[in-house]
Amino acid sequence: MSLLTGAVDTKTVEELNFNSFARCFAADGTADTISNVKRASNDSRVRIHVLGQFMILRDGQPLAFGRKTPRKPLDLLKMLVASGGRRADTNILSEELWPDSEGDAARKSFDINLHRLRKVLGVQDLLMLSGGKLSFDSRNCWIDVWEFEDLLERIEGATSQSSEGSHAEYASLAGALLRVYAGHFLEHETLEAWAVAYRDRLRAKFTRAVMTLAVCLEQHRKWDQAAALYSRALELDNLAESLYRRLMICYRELGETADALSVYRRCRDLLSIVFSIKPSAETEAIRATLR
Repeated sequence: MSLLTGAVDTKTVEELNFNSFARCFAADGTADTISNVKRASNDSRVRIHVLGQFMILRDGQPLAFGRKTPRKPLDLLKMLVASGGRRADTNILSEELWPDSEGDAARKSFDINLHRLRKVLGVQDLLMLSGGKLSFDSRNCWIDVWEFEDLLERIEGATSQSSEGSHAEYASLAGALLRVYAGHFLEHETLEAWAVAYRDRLRAKFTRAVMTLAVCLEQHRKWDQAAALYSRALELDNLAESLYRRLMICYRELGETADALSVYRRCRDLLSIVFSIKPSAETEAIRATLR
């Protein structure tokens, strides 16, 4: 959630874009993981990006829609992605997209727009319909959300109690995470309830993954890399108080008290303006350690 970014000075002492973040981890092999992600996406004829900027590429080229964007077919595509992209119930899709239509009318609208969507995508059998279930053909389609979910499983495996990963592995996974999760789901595309609900679920998963990886980096005393990860995550979600707390701790451990205090003030001001609340007792306790 990126609210009121211009209302107060939301720039941290060390504002990071992805390139600067990648440089922070370059020595730990992050580039290899990022290259693997790119190769996986390039193997598919159609690539669909819904995290951050919405974009569809076919054979490496963005789709051009001309003067009139096919809104309903693209809404169907977006909802299919939000439904997991595999074996989505067509009745549910129809009800969500055409709530004012009933029975055969909703089904007819679905059939027409599925046909139009297939023409837009231009790859035979990319959308498979069977037994009332609609799926993307994963052999010819790559979706950034799929890559994100796969990456979460890798992060969970690498950071589980039974796994003793190296800080280089955590840094590599962190770089891949920020490459794939370029922004929130269709953030500038729609405020429909189904999209907002899915957006919030993915945002929560992203924040948990950031916290998990960064804490592992902290345990290896890689405070600068953990700080870079928290900072980048706050660019995407500037109201996540837990991220501010961990970033304050990282700067404190690095001896950067002024930076830690700047992060605290940013957190305090945003919480006050957006929610009319004060930082939590836990955040204030960390503030008290900054001397």
